[in-house]
Amino acid sequence: VLVTQLVAFLARNQPSNQSELARQGALPMLVHLLVHPTQKVVKESVVSALIYLIRNHVENQAVLVELQGLSTLIAFVAQEHRRDLQGGAEALRLLTDMAISHHDFPSIVVVLQHGPESLQVQMAQLLCVLT
Repeated sequence: VLVTQLVAFLARNQPSNQSELARQGALPMLVHLLVHPTQKVVKESVVSALIYLIRNHVENQAVLVELQGLSTLIAFVAQEHRRDLQGGAEALRLLTDMAISHHDFPSIVVVLQHGPESLQVQMAQLLCVLT
């Protein structure tokens, strides 16, 4: 938990730290923690760290898509959003926008499966336009 909280703290609004953390392998480590069974408090800390690392950093977003971590992150945030995850709606909107901008179809499908109805409708309309 402390490591992921430290990564989140270092990445918060610090573009130079975001780049350095990504270079040092933080994204694969965080995706691994998100995918594998861990305590919920660890996953919440991982989500915070990932969002800080990718929020304004297009290169990190692309790496996350390559690692297939964006779809996993969206699924977790969508499921927790239903349980009233603090900031879940904002995070889900941000992640959905990233999925669209990176043409990450697996992530768009996850939004269709797990997202709130408003986002499901938006994604369905988008897929109709794209296909």
